Amino acid sequence: MKSVLLLFIINHLCFFIAAEFFTGTLSKLSGNSFLSVIGIIYAFVGFPLQLLIELLLLIGFCYQLFNVGKYQASAPLWLAFFASIMLMFNFFE
Repeated sequence: MKSVLLLFIINHLCFFIAAEFFTGTLSKLSGNSFLSVIGIIYAFVGFPLQLLIELLLLIGFCYQLFNVGKYQASAPLWLAFFASIMLMFNFFE
């Protein structure tokens, strides 16, 4: 469970950093073609890959929670996990 939570946190932070970078940078630099190419590559490759990883981690989380019954992890790890979920909910507002 610890590794699943840690990978969830890393995936959420990677998504948040990439999304903040592209929305902030591309809105300021509208004429830079290199950044727009990076944004297109991320939109077609990176984002679907992150969604696939998120789905696999969700399946692993449910498996650990319901089938194995091991949901023991340290309190800071659970807090960081819930904070990263709240960060995602706050980002989509």
